[in-house]
Amino acid sequence: LVLPHVLCGINAEYMGKYKMKERTTLEHTKAEVQSDLDDGAEEHGATSEYLAKVEERCVKKAETYESRRDRIAAEIQGLKQALEVLSSRASLLQTETCHREVSRHQPK
Repeated sequence: LVLPHVLCGINAEYMGKYKMKERTTLEHTKAEVQSDLDDGAEEHGATSEYLAKVEERCVKKAETYESRRDRIAAEIQGLKQALEVLSSRASLLQTETCHREVSRHQPK
């Protein structure tokens, strides 16, 4: 016959070994999960930074009134200069054509 106090000692020893093994497993799992979390946070940070750069380049910003006014004024000034250049060169254009008949002597 096995005495009850001996069974309690064996049971306690078995439970102690089981708990140590479970603790080791849980600590290993915790380390893996923490590593995955850190990797995910790093990836999220890099993705957020990339998104900010893309939005900065791609999102159209509203043009201010002053910049639009200046751009249109510069365009009008350029068109006026082009008109002046074309008007001054128009006097140099030939308006009439003169046709002369050229006689060709062909040797016989």
